[in-house]
Amino acid sequence: GNFIRIATKYFSFEHCKRIEEIMQANPESFSDDEFMDLSNLLSEKGDKEKSFAILEKLAERGYAFANIRLADYYQRQGDAEKSFACIKKAWEAKKTDSFYALRYAKALLARKASEGDMKTAFDLFRFAQSENREALIWISYCYENGYGIEKNSEKSKEYLDKAIAFGENAADLRSIGNGLIKG
Repeated sequence: GNFIRIATKYFSFEHCKRIEEIMQANPESFSDDEFMDLSNLLSEKGDKEKSFAILEKLAERGYAFANIRLADYYQRQGDAEKSFACIKKAWEAKKTDSFYALRYAKALLARKASEGDMKTAFDLFRFAQSENREALIWISYCYENGYGIEKNSEKSKEYLDKAIAFGENAADLRSIGNGLIKG
């Protein structure tokens, strides 16, 4: 992994292409993390197509973060369904990780598909709250709007206060609040 990061910074594009050829010829000699670094390297060097192909292969093998990267790509392309499917796959692969719980919960909430999805989103925010102040803000938002839980302005304020105590400043809270449903 460190070699790829060094290559990103110091090697020419031609050297990077050679690194890619070596890795593709001997994939068993490299970890998924190293292939993720290669995808990042190719993207930074302007080869988005090969970067994307590597992400797709990693996602097929169950590498959760590759699914997150693909979800972000699909979201930028305006394909909310593919984006959601990738986030769901990432969550299914990493159900004990609060990062993936938060991403899946936000995707569920943004869809507003069903009361069941809203409840699942709320539960996932609760799961992620101990490690993530953004989850506390989302819980506050859910209480304020009655998403997945009975509407309760007092609880909403309580969770917003917890988020502030967690270290967020007011400007950060406003920017997160303004972008909540955008996902």
